[in-house]
Amino acid sequence: MGGTLAAKRGEMMRRFFFDPAEEKDGVVRLGAEESHHLAKVLRLQAGDEVELFDGAGRVYTATILSANRQAELALGEVCLEEKAGGAELVLLQSVLKTERMDLAIQKATELGVTRLLPIHTSRCQGKLSAAVKRVARWRRISLAACKQCMRPHIMEIMEPVAMKEALATLPPDFAKILFWEEEEQCGLQKFTEKIAAAPGVAICLGPEGGITVEEAECAKQLGWQSVSLGRRVLRAETATITTVSLMQFFMGNLG
Repeated sequence: MGGTLAAKRGEMMRRFFFDPAEEKDGVVRLGAEESHHLAKVLRLQAGDEVELFDGAGRVYTATILSANRQAELALGEVCLEEKAGGAELVLLQSVLKTERMDLAIQKATELGVTRLLPIHTSRCQGKLSAAVKRVARWRRISLAACKQCMRPHIMEIMEPVAMKEALATLPPDFAKILFWEEEEQCGLQKFTEKIAAAPGVAICLGPEGGITVEEAECAKQLGWQSVSLGRRVLRAETATITTVSLMQFFMGNLG
């Protein structure tokens, strides 16, 4: 992976997301939120140089033409192109309380989760319909995390669904791991080779109150393997960070 021009100069270039559909004749118009961040928060001005990324792996140099409610920038050359490759990492994240879910979304993005499926379980607080209304917020948090960690690919965040529906959507050749606090016989070490060799890995995590026996049995019937993380009882958001980090290590994406 090559570095951006900013990295080569030893600087941190400000980076913004743009929709390629908003580019015309080499000029890009930013959306309202990115324009506000550029003009009102960072107070950048016409003539300043920044980076733009399209969320699909391409990063461009750009020069600000106007800094207002709909900022316009002159699109420059591609300074980084990172193709999506390797095994996909999918996170089935039970919907958590607001701040905990926000943290889980942020860290999953930073750690390279490809796709996140918010799931509603019997012990989730609130109704599924309420979780649906939080998707726009989650996507904003993930986008901000992409910019902070210089990730050129956006993490896809799906609409929340019931746990059983989500469990059945994964391809049969994926390594599918359900982290369950009541699992007493099977540890993660038994599956490291399978995880490393799989074309994709999916992990499922419960809410603050955990996953029920009935939900775990349903997952097993759909081809998921329940695994223990040991004797410690982790907070839900800590479990997200821990399990995603472990998966990335076993998949060869860390270190």
